[in-house]
Amino acid sequence: MLFIEILINFGQISLARDRLQKMKNIPEWKDDVRFLLVEGLLGLINFKDDDDNDEIFGVKDSLYSYQELIQIHGPTPRLLLHLSAAFCLLKKFPEAQSNLLQIPSAPETEPLVKANLLVIDAL
Repeated sequence: MLFIEILINFGQISLARDRLQKMKNIPEWKDDVRFLLVEGLLGLINFKDDDDNDEIFGVKDSLYSYQELIQIHGPTPRLLLHLSAAFCLLKKFPEAQSNLLQIPSAPETEPLVKANLLVIDAL
C-alpha cells in the first residue's frame, strides 16, 4: 500500500491504479483500511467529467469505500470530506453538503469546511 501511496504522490496515477487492480485479487487486502482509503482516493483523483461510465463507476467505488470506512471507524473529518468530494463529482450536492455539516466544528477544520460549503453552494 505504501508503494501505491508513493506513486500517487509522484503523480503516477495509472501505475498506482494498475498496482491496486493487482491487489484486488488478493483476498486479504479487500477489507483492509489502507486498501479502501487508497481505492477511494484513486477514484476521486482519476475522475473525468466526459460521461465516461468507467470513471463514474470509479467515483461510485470511492463513495462506497468511504461509506464503509465511516460505518466501521466513525465519521472522521477526512472521511467526511472525501465522501463529500465523491458526492460532488456525482453531482449530488445536497448529500455533499449534508456530509460537510457533520464534520465537528474545530479550529483546524472550520476554514476547510466553510470553504467547501461555499464551493458546493456555488455549484
